[in-house]
Amino acid sequence: MKELRKERIAVLKKLTDQLTILFKNATVPYDEVLESMQSLSEAELEIAETDKERVELYKKLIDALKQREAVAEAQWKAARATETSVLKWRAKRLVAEIHLEQAKLKVANAAK
Repeated sequence: MKELRKERIAVLKKLTDQLTILFKNATVPYDEVLESMQSLSEAELEIAETDKERVELYKKLIDALKQREAVAEAQWKAARATETSVLKWRAKRLVAEIHLEQAKLKVANAAK
């Protein structure tokens, strides 16, 4: 199972790299890059072995979700998307922030 998770991470890294190149060439929208970054962060969280690792990975995930939320909000304001898209990404970000705070508490409690 661990090898499958590592393979998934390698695939998602490659996907993210390729989508980034395609975005720079104006071939794909940036939200596809952000979605790939989110999937990569979630996959890395699955194999994290320590709470300290999880804290850093949750920070990375939250950054990707904030960017995705901002894209959704810009699309909503430009009348190219609905507010539900903004709310969906905001809810996902808030879940990640809750998990981050929980992981921080575990790190703090382990240090005592």
